[in-house]
Amino acid sequence: MELDTDAARLKKAKAQLGKIKSFYAHALVYAVVSLTITISAITTKMQQGNTFMEALDWGSFMVWFLWGTGLFFHGLNAHGKRLFFSAKWEERQIRKYMEQEEREAQKYK
Repeated sequence: MELDTDAARLKKAKAQLGKIKSFYAHALVYAVVSLTITISAITTKMQQGNTFMEALDWGSFMVWFLWGTGLFFHGLNAHGKRLFFSAKWEERQIRKYMEQEEREAQKYK
């Protein structure tokens, strides 16, 4: 029995590590792509005759904010801080559906 428990714990730990690695890969891609888009947008605006300060508008940083919001929630999920659909919520829903199924089965006995 202990081997099964250890194997299950190992499997769960590996899955958690996979989530964290995925988050860090996502963060790296986010930084590289966002930086590239921002630099491209600013240089394009400056080539059109805008000053550096004029080129720094909301559009230059929109990708940072929007994608960053998604990255934030990915990070919470990867590190076990689920705001939505937590493990407790899942357990409650499973119990609820199992109890409903049990009540339905009792009707026909």
